[in-house]
Amino acid sequence: MVFFTKGWRRGFIVTLAVATFSLSLITSAVAAVTLNGSGATFPKPLYDRYASNH
Repeated sequence: MVFFTKGWRRGFIVTLAVATFSLSLITSAVAAVTLNGSGATFPKPLYDRYASNH
């Protein structure tokens, strides 16, 4: 019983190569993202009013 025929093997290798390439693109895209947060802007006027009263 031979499970790896030439056509099946070629399809498997192409699928594996595409999956590896896609994973490398996703990994590099995630590594390139930088998030900078400085707090919420919605309650800022309330915080400023509270800070000035105390």
